[in-house]
Amino acid sequence: MDTPSTGYLRGFYSLERERGEPAELTAEGQVPPELRGTLYRIGPARHDIYGDRLAHWFDGDGMVHAIELGDGPPRYRNRFVQHTAHVEEDAARRRLYGSYGTPAPGGALNRFRRRKIRRNPANTNVIVHDGKLLALCEGGRPWHLDPADLSTIGEEALGGALAESDATFSAHPCVDPSTGELWNFGSSFGRQPTLHFYRWPPGGAAIRTATVALPFPALIHDFALTASSIVVVATPMVTPTIPLALMFGQTSFGEALRYKPELGVYVGIIDRESGHAHWHRADPFLCFHIANAYDDPERGEVVVDLCAYEDDGFLSIAFEVMRGPIQTGTSGQIRRLRIDRGGRPVRSSTLLRHSFEFPRVLDDRITQRHRIIYGLTWDDPRGLPRRPSAFDVDTGELTRAPLVENEWAGECVPVAKAGATSERDAWLLSVVLNAAADRSELQIFDGADLPSGAIARIPLPHVMPFGFHGNWVASAEPALTAQ
Repeated sequence: MDTPSTGYLRGFYSLERERGEPAELTAEGQVPPELRGTLYRIGPARHDIYGDRLAHWFDGDGMVHAIELGDGPPRYRNRFVQHTAHVEEDAARRRLYGSYGTPAPGGALNRFRRRKIRRNPANTNVIVHDGKLLALCEGGRPWHLDPADLSTIGEEALGGALAESDATFSAHPCVDPSTGELWNFGSSFGRQPTLHFYRWPPGGAAIRTATVALPFPALIHDFALTASSIVVVATPMVTPTIPLALMFGQTSFGEALRYKPELGVYVGIIDRESGHAHWHRADPFLCFHIANAYDDPERGEVVVDLCAYEDDGFLSIAFEVMRGPIQTGTSGQIRRLRIDRGGRPVRSSTLLRHSFEFPRVLDDRITQRHRIIYGLTWDDPRGLPRRPSAFDVDTGELTRAPLVENEWAGECVPVAKAGATSERDAWLLSVVLNAAADRSELQIFDGADLPSGAIARIPLPHVMPFGFHGNWVASAEPALTAQ
């Protein structure tokens, strides 16, 4: 079992210091010489705005971190995204905005006045597409950063494709490996909740390809792309039918969300060419991340592997960690859905009865079938994901790194080894909180031998607050992958 230590709370402190100039680091162990490039990571780093503690893990202002590997010693930079709310609150030296899980400051009247104004913290994912480094959060437009020094260039409107009226862009874009096109969606809530889909070819302008009505006002964090279809899994995390407290600014979006299993789950299969959508109902569960999706033409099905929860505990945990130790337990699993294009009921099966999160596949070529899913597991239902893991969907084998007391790993970014011939031939890059040493470390694991533990550790100058996602950009070629 996981240790009952609450050292993970160190990962929810604010970090204010920025490094525009690189700090040289010292590696412990052997860094594979073929790892030449930059690991970009992002997450909320300002959880306290001039003494005002935010209420939810997802609300803190985004900070981008860059760890460069290659010639000479490793180098590290970190900078806040200079998004609108961050700049204005720095000038005012107080909190001005509400966010996903934190209402606007002040009394009822001020909250009503500011009910439609929320911060886009730019804190969830950082990708490179078409030569641009982009900080993403589904609460608004991407923010364009300089990949060399992490300075903020400005908001990215995708050449006008993101209109002011629906300027949201998910933190989980997908890339078609055959074309290099980046696909993504944005959500619009209102009388009829909808999703807008975008296709952004390298070297060209982004295009809105479709607008699809949702069956209910679901919070959708992720989606998938197959060779023929866009796949959306709408799970019953929903706002009230008439959200009066939210409409009048007296509560936040996150506080208004409720789990309503009676609604079931709806899986949308949307044709990539025509934009026509078919919705298929399944039994209820919650889901934040899709691990893999692909077409199975022999059976006339779309197959989706995802991380599922049978309760709404995780909705509470993201509030609880901002106040103290986790009180609400939750457990998850990897589940497979088979969606029949002919209209037969969705078939669901459990592939792994173990909590598993932050799933990644090698090269992120999610239009294809993948056998190995990399991610994080945890054993304590009142804990956080912490152990780098690999799951073989064909054999059911789960391999994990050793459990190290007072260490909590972040999302594992897989990088193919030179001459890789299988999905096990990967280096896994994870930023790990070492609470005992009061610092974070970049740890490198061999995907083919996780039980041996980290082969290299690169201590950082401080604790990197717990983030969400990141990507590796090889120095010899432009990045075309995103998760």
